[in-house]
Amino acid sequence: MLDAKSGARYVRHDDALSLHRDNPVTSMPTHALYREWPAPPPLAERVACVWEARPGSAGGIVPPDNCADVLVHLDADDTITAVRAVGVMSRPLAVPRAAHRVLGIRFRPGWWRATLGISAGDLRDDAADLAQVQRALARSLTSVERAPRDAAWLLSCIAQWPVEPPPAIIRTTLAAIDAAHGAAPIDALAREAGCTRQHLGRCFDEWIGVSPKLASRVVRLEHALRTPPRFGWSDVAARYGYADQSHLIREARALRGTTPGEHA
Repeated sequence: MLDAKSGARYVRHDDALSLHRDNPVTSMPTHALYREWPAPPPLAERVACVWEARPGSAGGIVPPDNCADVLVHLDADDTITAVRAVGVMSRPLAVPRAAHRVLGIRFRPGWWRATLGISAGDLRDDAADLAQVQRALARSLTSVERAPRDAAWLLSCIAQWPVEPPPAIIRTTLAAIDAAHGAAPIDALAREAGCTRQHLGRCFDEWIGVSPKLASRVVRLEHALRTPPRFGWSDVAARYGYADQSHLIREARALRGTTPGEHA
């Protein structure tokens, strides 16, 4: 499957997905009911991963991560039964056990809006048939020649879709949020972006789907929970600018549905 922009070819071998120029992508065992593959170059800038849930895969709590997805639902014969646009989440989502196979592609912050062409805030904590929001892309996915419906197929479909990157104000502010581990004051982010706090908020609602504050909270918690609590969670809380351990616990419950200890 050819990437029309780069000339790279997506190939399959056993359970790995890679580019023809030998860029392997790690994957989980073939018997796993849920699998994820990081997007290989040149899609890694806009796609976080491709994932697959097979019938019987356990449900659970999916936390917000500032990303948004496109889901392809398939029946037992690999016939597409639905294609859904799933917006960014502002709170944890309880996902039921999978009843059928689903392929998903998770876009990095800003790139879902760039690909679908609709305001990210319009589908915050919501979903819709892709044909209702981006008919041409839905048609491209459902009318493609019969091929194995797998991660390589989905990546190739997205790779051939023309897209312009998010505006500089979004890209630079996201980079600043990540560099500060989510702890940068919003006023400081706005000053760095050369705009007012209100304008930055409107841009984030359009391109990310959540406010700069919530996007920062998500990033800060991700960094905190990835830090080993060698000296306890109070030490982690102080390191990432939480008022105290109780503040960290409240944030984890609000954004993850668990406490830091349960996450670990």
